[in-house]
Amino acid sequence: MYGGSNTKEVVELAWQARWEQQRASQQSTTRQRVLNRRIADEDPPALLFTDKALMRHEGLTKAQSSLLSQARIGDIGLRDYLFRVKVPEVRTPYCECGRGRETVEHLVVWCPDPPLQRPWDGREIRSHRDLQTVLRGVGARSRRFVRKVLGWLMDSGRLLEYRLARRLELETVDGEG
Repeated sequence: MYGGSNTKEVVELAWQARWEQQRASQQSTTRQRVLNRRIADEDPPALLFTDKALMRHEGLTKAQSSLLSQARIGDIGLRDYLFRVKVPEVRTPYCECGRGRETVEHLVVWCPDPPLQRPWDGREIRSHRDLQTVLRGVGARSRRFVRKVLGWLMDSGRLLEYRLARRLELETVDGEG
């Protein structure tokens, strides 16, 4: 079935084939593509199964790495995702500002009333593409900037699951200084 010479190669090839099949089926309709516009889906397929994909997580804490992965795929504790998975307490996918679905992109780029003042200049992230570049961690500047975005998301109050991790992270930084 697969040309791999050992079990690890066979399992990896089977997993990659399932991944590509699932990815192709997810992109089958225009409506679904628009609703599920995930940064992770825009990576070149050649990058997905390499060590280069892991480089964007270098130097991040476990919480930051987890948040980065969730931000890139869109499966994150914001209203848009929680509404899609039918969390009973979440009655709408829309942000409190009423201008868009509550996603990482909306909060970071578009929200006119963000939950916390953004610590970056409005010219630094102005579009989906700018956010994509930052979350991909391409280049030293993006790798530094992604920490700022992740810290802001943790501090925003919208991702309650990261409160303790952020508090511990800040205590560690204060203890070092």
